[in-house]
Amino acid sequence: MQRAGCGFFRGSAAARSRSALGAIVAAGLAGRLIWAVRVPLLDGETYYWVWSKHLALSYLDHPPFVAYMIRLTTLLGDHQVLLRLGPLIGGVVTTLALFALGRDMFSARAGLIAAGVYQLVPLLAGGGLFATPEAMLFLWWSLALLWARRALWENDRWWVPAGGAIGLGMLSKMTMAALPLGLIGYVLTRRPDVLRRPWCYVGAAVAVTLFLPVPVWNMANGWANFRYAFRERSQQVATGLAGLGTITFEQLAFTGVMFLVLLWMLVPAVRRRTDERVAFLLWMTVPVLVMVAAVVFFWGGAHGYWLGPAYLGLAVLLGGLWPGRAAALAVGVNAVLMAYAVLAPLMPWLPTPAPAVESVAGWSQVAERVDALTSQLAAPVVLAVPAAHFEGAAQITYYTRGRYPVTVVPEPLKNSVWPSPAQFSDASVVWIVASGWTVPPPETYFEAPVYRGAVPIVVRGREVRRFSLWTASGFRRTDGR
Repeated sequence: MQRAGCGFFRGSAAARSRSALGAIVAAGLAGRLIWAVRVPLLDGETYYWVWSKHLALSYLDHPPFVAYMIRLTTLLGDHQVLLRLGPLIGGVVTTLALFALGRDMFSARAGLIAAGVYQLVPLLAGGGLFATPEAMLFLWWSLALLWARRALWENDRWWVPAGGAIGLGMLSKMTMAALPLGLIGYVLTRRPDVLRRPWCYVGAAVAVTLFLPVPVWNMANGWANFRYAFRERSQQVATGLAGLGTITFEQLAFTGVMFLVLLWMLVPAVRRRTDERVAFLLWMTVPVLVMVAAVVFFWGGAHGYWLGPAYLGLAVLLGGLWPGRAAALAVGVNAVLMAYAVLAPLMPWLPTPAPAVESVAGWSQVAERVDALTSQLAAPVVLAVPAAHFEGAAQITYYTRGRYPVTVVPEPLKNSVWPSPAQFSDASVVWIVASGWTVPPPETYFEAPVYRGAVPIVVRGREVRRFSLWTASGFRRTDGR
């Protein structure tokens, strides 16, 4: 296959394309930096920060790469911008990778469209901001696509970095498994000649080697990842057609109106599936859609953002098969929405575009109240949060910077990062409950609980939540007796 954009670096057209790409990168990074500074850390981000203080080969919920990334970027401090530094850098690299993929497969114009879509789809743009497993998943997915394409049509040795990207992607989130499945499908149906050359096997060995920490940890911990995923974690949506409808509707929040255009790209792509470039991107996209649909239909245990990797391939298809005015209109609408989202944190008089962000507000004020209360309590002191809201335990751990041990009651899940209350039998307790959490009365878990008042959290002149605090002289038995 000829590289469609081989002349990109020549002449005035090249200069215009480089300028356009620079503008896309700069605009996307500037918008994410505003959010990185102004928007409080999400529950998941502080949870993975806790992981970074307890490094392991893997964790109950996810593979470990996000913890390693946060540990590296917070070596100089735990400020939220440093915590988000990895995704911010990863977002720039992902943008460049999508551009290179679109350019190599179709044209520089297609690459610019793919790079622009990454900035305009909230789910993808969030991957370049929030310190969650998706941040690195999107990065490694994009690089794996780029390098696998080069391995298939340029030089077999590209299978080595492609395998590295797949392995690191698997070390970031299990959803990455859909990509090697797609690669295998493409090779078996379109390029069986690849199997007669050694470099693809070297790449596969690199991928497996990088992923080894996860199965090693699982074997040592009773396959805790799988136990949690299939038995201990609650369903996220209904099963069957109702669940599929819920996940589909959620995409409007995750992608805006771009969801309709990106999904529509499957239609012209299927019609042009004899084009090897289009077939490659279909094989890299459809397995994600099928996997998520199957999980939802039969189990209901999927989140809507699991579809994120599919949008990366669809963004490149959009650039290569540009359908015209409808796509331009969708891009324009999403651009306006994203511009509003960037400006809102800077302008308090604007209604917030993301009410869910308010659900993480206030933990710094709670930490201040905790510090005031602990001066009145006998040492040692432990903080306690309901086990069903363990993300709150992560928030208070972050905002108190680990000055107090934190546990969850009645008991944490086995193999989680949270210690059991039984380890703190002689400690004074501060019990923290946020409005909206359904929990038993404090007498269920604690000895001589005393209500210490509430901390109202006001955002833009409106109370958005309230934290109630109790102190106690110790824990009752964790079964409530």
